[in-house]
Amino acid sequence: MENTSPDDNKSDDELLIEFERALRTLPVDENLKDARSILRTYLWRKAGERNAGSTVDAIETLSNQGARLPDVAAVLLRSLAVDQLIPSGGVASHLDRSLVSVVELGLPKICELIGVNTKSQTFEKFSKLRSAHSKICELLSPLCFGLGSLDGVLSARQPINAALNHSGVMSYGRVFRVGAIRGIVDRVIQDAQHVLAAKASLLLDVEQLQRTISEGLGGAEENGSFIFYDFLVPFLKQSEGALHGFIASARGRFIAKITLAIPDDDPLPKRYPLHEPGRRIQLRVPMRNSGPGMSIAVTAEMTARSESVVLQEPLVVLGDVLPGDFSLSFDVLFWPPYNHSPRIFKLNGVRLACRSGKLTYLALRSWRKRQISIGEPSSTGIHTEPFQLREVILSAEVR
Repeated sequence: MENTSPDDNKSDDELLIEFERALRTLPVDENLKDARSILRTYLWRKAGERNAGSTVDAIETLSNQGARLPDVAAVLLRSLAVDQLIPSGGVASHLDRSLVSVVELGLPKICELIGVNTKSQTFEKFSKLRSAHSKICELLSPLCFGLGSLDGVLSARQPINAALNHSGVMSYGRVFRVGAIRGIVDRVIQDAQHVLAAKASLLLDVEQLQRTISEGLGGAEENGSFIFYDFLVPFLKQSEGALHGFIASARGRFIAKITLAIPDDDPLPKRYPLHEPGRRIQLRVPMRNSGPGMSIAVTAEMTARSESVVLQEPLVVLGDVLPGDFSLSFDVLFWPPYNHSPRIFKLNGVRLACRSGKLTYLALRSWRKRQISIGEPSSTGIHTEPFQLREVILSAEVR
């Protein structure tokens, strides 16, 4: 009699994830023992009892119950693919007969797929059932094809979808999280399509694809079946390599350069009533992202040197700025009113950062302290003088 498993309180999914992990961990002999223990616990649970006997007893009990159990049938077929995990007793074996009965009732589509004849003898059926797992792996092989590039990822969409949506794969793989894994694959292909579209949001699209791949690779605790290890992981690693190749060949698309939208020495287009005491003025500075990339997490900060100038909120958060014109807006209060003496504002800078992880990033190339000045009053004595930005703010480049 085999020992009682310590895994009785774990969920079915947790048991099967541990089962797969045990099959993949060395030393093989020791972990086959662990795998048998987990399998026994799972089968007795499905029989409605708690480790009432051996694995063989559990399979016979399930067969005698005559219920349709597709998940149990799939786990038994997965076990048959591992040498010595479930031994065969030959033509007259009760185990062989019981196992064949459970699988024929639980997964008739798989039996049809591998050519199990209902009129064949038990040992012939059992022999064919041993090949069921390898047949499913053969159907899933498009996920392991060489992708090469993101274009290759998109080109593989049809054969991959055909594999994951195959009726045999769906019925056999349900208990092995094929639905969740198919969702991950779909998201990777969709995200890759967005990256290749090379829109203004390219940096965000690259970041999203990398995040989808990373989350997929980190999903062993949730999706850790043979489909995850043997098919999803290779697909994700090839997609990651394709993304790296895309970035290496398209770095120029990530450059974002922010400048003034007016010539350096020209005044701002709007004039401001500086002579009115206590008047709050919204200063607008026309800017331009000349691209071709999006500027990520843009902020601007202004500091007043004069005590008579108060900035209501010196920091402006612009967020992600698409290529094109935009404005920096600051609320300014003058107290006392303008008195003919020039006052200087200092624009500390626009900070750029790209959250695209280790793949690529925007870095500040250089920046100096920039100035905005209030010019001398006009000869008319009307104090509506323009602000002037003296220099370009900064530029950014891919390092």
